[in-house]
Amino acid sequence: MTHSRFLELKPAMAAFERDKKVEHSLDGTGWCITEDPQWYDDYYYRPCPKPKVKRWRPWTVDEIPLGNEVRNKSGTERAIIIIAAEGSGQYLLDYYTLADGTPCGVEEECEAAND
Repeated sequence: MTHSRFLELKPAMAAFERDKKVEHSLDGTGWCITEDPQWYDDYYYRPCPKPKVKRWRPWTVDEIPLGNEVRNKSGTERAIIIIAAEGSGQYLLDYYTLADGTPCGVEEECEAAND
């Protein structure tokens, strides 16, 4: 195995040593999980990509939808957003939902936390 080939395989080998899943491919496009990589020279190997998860983050001051109706999470109050100030995005996310029940914030896709 050449030095450059070893450097290509190093991330996958390190992941396998840490009991992480590894994928292999013949052409570098169609990837399959391998339980027991053989490290063949004509295969490509990589650590399995981390899954994406969706999370809600607070609105920034510029994103707060002024004029929208919100409801507190206990369901006893309704209000119209008339002010946007620093910290109000987090407050709205913590204590209110939009009138249709969705959280007061922005849904983002990000990598799952390390396991």
